[in-house]
Amino acid sequence: MTKKLKIATIFIASFLLMVFCYLFVFSKGGHVEEPTLVPSEIKDLSFPDSISVGRKLRHEVGFDASNCHLLLSTSWGNYVVEPQQENDKWFFAIEDSLTQTAGVYILDLACAGRLIKSKQMQVFSGLPAEPLEAFIGSKSIEADNGGHWAMILAIPTDTFENLTADKTLVNFSLYRPDERFEKLNRNTEHGVAYHKIYSKSKVGKTIIGVRAGAATAKEKELLEMPGFPVNFKIYAERVYSYADKRQNFHLKTSVIKDKYGNIVADGTLLNIDVTDSDNSKRILTSYTMDGVAELDIQNPSLAGKISINGSIYGDAKSNKLELSFKKYLAILPVRFSAEEKAVIVGPLVGPLKQYMSDGAEIEMYIESLDMLKIGVVKNGYAKIDLTDMKAGNYKGLVSSGGLESEVDIKLKTNE
Repeated sequence: MTKKLKIATIFIASFLLMVFCYLFVFSKGGHVEEPTLVPSEIKDLSFPDSISVGRKLRHEVGFDASNCHLLLSTSWGNYVVEPQQENDKWFFAIEDSLTQTAGVYILDLACAGRLIKSKQMQVFSGLPAEPLEAFIGSKSIEADNGGHWAMILAIPTDTFENLTADKTLVNFSLYRPDERFEKLNRNTEHGVAYHKIYSKSKVGKTIIGVRAGAATAKEKELLEMPGFPVNFKIYAERVYSYADKRQNFHLKTSVIKDKYGNIVADGTLLNIDVTDSDNSKRILTSYTMDGVAELDIQNPSLAGKISINGSIYGDAKSNKLELSFKKYLAILPVRFSAEEKAVIVGPLVGPLKQYMSDGAEIEMYIESLDMLKIGVVKNGYAKIDLTDMKAGNYKGLVSSGGLESEVDIKLKTNE
């Protein structure tokens, strides 16, 4: 073969090899492909129209999404979801942490700053979960056979604290003071289920349990209190019927109740009006314990009848109680002692032939000086000191227990 023929053969072979490689690389069976272009519009996003809270979502796209983003708009804010690639496929993954809030979600797919597709998705709340919140108000009502009421309400939420759907069934169980059980079912509306609890006529506690689905609330209590009391009676015990202004007698009420027979609450205020024989008044108070109020009242200083009335809130009233008291002293001996410069009162002897108790006070009024002097009983006598008075003649009026005695006083010197 000539040299020129060899050169021509090599040239033709090289050309044919080049053509073959070109056809191999750009043929349909080759590995080098043009990137799939982002379409100007797609039919729809593959996300569902509605889901339950806390669900993961995935949307695959049939193009290169490296320059795309998925914007997730919720009632609590906006989130940007970046594209991911797996096995040469592009997709967007929405984690369950982004779907824990119930409501309407807006999904916008944008590529290279251009909106490709939008979709609206409804995320529904889940089933009731604990803790189940329940509330009661007021905490106490009057046990007046339906005149007052309180309300128990429940707010069921799902695991992510979303209000459950309307018409979620809530069960209320009540144990009433009359030892009866009540069971009621209520559906939620705007997230809340409630029930009015009307009072019974018996005092005590209403115990309440609340349940929604598998969720249970803490125990609640409603206190049903007695109403306003009705009229009652008062009694006197251990009466020492002498007007010594020292001893006491015991006043006690009957068991005070409301119109349904419920004993009034402990600490109910009782007002006592005592009118003495000279029409002077004493206003005293006491408080009930187990429905009964008790009080010790001091004997009057004057003999005669005293009247006692009790009342509560000015409405419930007692009977009128009258007690008679006799004079404690039969006589009131008095004398002036110039040597002691004092008026001596006594001996002061009581109805049992006993000396008047130490500490009792004896009064003496000197009209000319408009002065009141006081002596204190000790060992049956009272000494009224006059050492602070000027020399002169005076007339004193000594009184005790309704008795009065006059005494002439002649003071010669103030030394």
